[in-house]
Amino acid sequence: MTKKGDRLARISIVNFYGNVVFDTLVKPWAKVTDYREWITGIKADDLKHAPSYPKIAPILKKILDDKVVIGHTLMEDFHHLKLNEEEYKCQYRDVSCFSHFQKMTPEGGKRKLKDLASEFLNAEI
Repeated sequence: MTKKGDRLARISIVNFYGNVVFDTLVKPWAKVTDYREWITGIKADDLKHAPSYPKIAPILKKILDDKVVIGHTLMEDFHHLKLNEEEYKCQYRDVSCFSHFQKMTPEGGKRKLKDLASEFLNAEI
């Protein structure tokens, strides 16, 4: 968390088979005020030598161009990455918006990726 809100700290991309295609920490553009270590597992020292986003943007473009990207809350991710699907010529499918996966929580919010992975994939995140 920064004074300007949430910021990207890690980019991880896996392929259809679950193999890691790209995984890196990213140095935030603003001073971090709360690392939310209990959620992210990321500490200040972890980001000291991380590349900045402009250095990895060309790599992301090469990976995402002409692909279908499937994920959870992708609009948020794309927003934090400052990506738009037209520029990257990719399509996306956001499981947080897919009604089959989303029965609202008792609180009225969207279900967490952790819960969906457990229920539908028998996987623990």
